[in-house]
Amino acid sequence: MTKKISAIIVAAGSSNRMGLDTNKIFLDLCGQTVIERTISAFIDIPEINEIILVTKKEFFEDFKNILKKFYLNIKLVEGGSSREESAYNGLLEVSRNSEFVLCHDGARPLISKKTILNVINELDNYKAVITGVKSKDTIKVVSNDFEVISTPDRRSLYNIQTPQAFSKEVILEGYKKYFKDKGFVTDDSSIVENLNVKIKLVEGEYSNIKITTKEDIFYARVLLERGI
Repeated sequence: MTKKISAIIVAAGSSNRMGLDTNKIFLDLCGQTVIERTISAFIDIPEINEIILVTKKEFFEDFKNILKKFYLNIKLVEGGSSREESAYNGLLEVSRNSEFVLCHDGARPLISKKTILNVINELDNYKAVITGVKSKDTIKVVSNDFEVISTPDRRSLYNIQTPQAFSKEVILEGYKKYFKDKGFVTDDSSIVENLNVKIKLVEGEYSNIKITTKEDIFYARVLLERGI
């Protein structure tokens, strides 16, 4: 039986690190904006029955024009003051008949359908599934004074990406606990790590970069021109 999944795409950031007058999600990537390419990756996947796009209220009109190009049901939701609040706002708008939630960064436009499907397939066995790539660099743990404390074994370290998928009940429970405890997290899977839920990692792709700096947009264009 086909899974019913709501895809939440979070695009409510400020783009301060880009140093540009426009939001990075509207930058051109070889004929399409960043956000158009991101959304396109989730179209035509049978398990995804809706997309929830979380962004700032000031960008709603811009998005309404973009969303006319897509046939799938796409809801616009206003983001919060942090990524966690924005993702939670999206969760609150998930349809009742959705069993799973798939969360993705709006600024990761090169995500492949292959990776998305690999994540979705693992939902047959796990209630939480993430994607990531092996760390290429040696990682150091340092003190506040930038003195080296230790060197973790790189063989077990992964750089975590999105999409990340969860059963709807698990991710909602995780967020309720997070807001109650007021902890510190850097991705959605961190939200559920304290719920005694096994999290499966799916091998991702190094090309699934997050557009954060000007160099990233140039690199993304090169990858597209090479036909990734």
